[in-house]
Amino acid sequence: MKPLHTLSALLLALVLAAPTASARNVDLSTVPRRDTVQLTIYNSEDLTLVRETRTLTFKKGINGLQFSWANTLIDPSSVEL
Repeated sequence: MKPLHTLSALLLALVLAAPTASARNVDLSTVPRRDTVQLTIYNSEDLTLVRETRTLTFKKGINGLQFSWANTLIDPSSVEL
């Protein structure tokens, strides 16, 4: 029974450490202000098109970029950079 407790403790430690490890790689956690916003509402299709532009500043080299919208039905393929 001891190996099971050891494995459980190890898995718990990994799960708890994972958010901390990924948070270390985040340089920007806020959203820059919008430069422009445009809404198009399609009543007959229960659909809204939102277009906005934001100016982002990147450092030299490879920059990771992640988009997150909680509780929305955004089509990820509609995001343009």
